[in-house]
Formats: sequence, structure tokens, C-alpha cells
Amino acid sequence: MPPNPSKEQPRHQEFESDSDSAREFLESLERQRGSRLLNETDYRELRGWVLMELEKGPHLRIPTLLTFGVVGLLLFAFLLIGLEMLTDHNSREWLLALASGCCLLLWGYFLWRYVAGIREQARMSLQERLTELEDLRHSNLISQTEFEKIYAALHMSRGVPPS
Repeated sequence: MPPNPSKEQPRHQEFESDSDSAREFLESLERQRGSRLLNETDYRELRGWVLMELEKGPHLRIPTLLTFGVVGLLLFAFLLIGLEMLTDHNSREWLLALASGCCLLLWGYFLWRYVAGIREQARMSLQERLTELEDLRHSNLISQTEFEKIYAALHMSRGVPPS
């Protein structure tokens, strides 16, 4: 039986950008603009966030770090509880220690990738950032005014006067 196109339609409406690329994210925002998933207010908010990131550059976010800290402390507490249960000779509960230990390793990997990704983006040269910005302008994803504002901010952040 052939697939029903009307049933596949909602799948294409999903918000599909999980990339770090500003271009891909802005293109995805444009595609989803005005849909049930992304109303105009949300669109403007997300777009403003992307433009702010382009202007200020990548940085570690305090709420994200606090979330990592709280989750890490909880996992560590569960690991300690699991290890305590292992020392009790009457108990054979090893699953809590194993699961929390594995989750703690995964948590460490995610934290490391988050920090490494921010550092990698921060190492982009001024020319790479300007090329990305120029690409966004030529694709009509940002206006000339937004381009000029971000262009000036990039130069000021690097201590280079705009040309």
C-alpha cells in the first residue's frame, strides 16, 4: 500500500535544525515561520537570539553550566549511594552504582563537548566570521542594517577598526 501523503505532511513540519551553523538555523527558522510549530513571536525571539550570538560571539552560558552542575551532583550522589549499597554485605544491588557511573561518564562527555564546541567557535578568525556574515547577507537571511551592526560589533570585539 503506498504511503498516504497527508499522513507524512506533519513529519515535514518538524523543526529540523540541530546544527551549529547560523545559516542552517536561520534557513530552518524561515521555513518554519508562521507554522503551528513556530509562531511569529517565537520566530522573532529565536532569530534575535541567533543575531545576538553572531554579534557577541560564542560564550559559555551560566544557566547551561548550572544545569550541568546540578545534574552532575545528582549523578555523583547516586553513585555514592550505589557504592554504599555495594559495601553492605547483605545487599547485592550493583545496578544503581553501575547505572549512575555510566551516566556520570556520559555527563562528563556532554560537558566536555559543550565546552570544546564553544572554544572551537571562539577560535574562528575574524575573516571566517566575516565570510559567514557575508554569506548570510547574500542569502537574504539578514538585512543590510543587521549586517552592518554585526560587522561593526565583530570588528570592535577584535580591536580592529571596521573598513
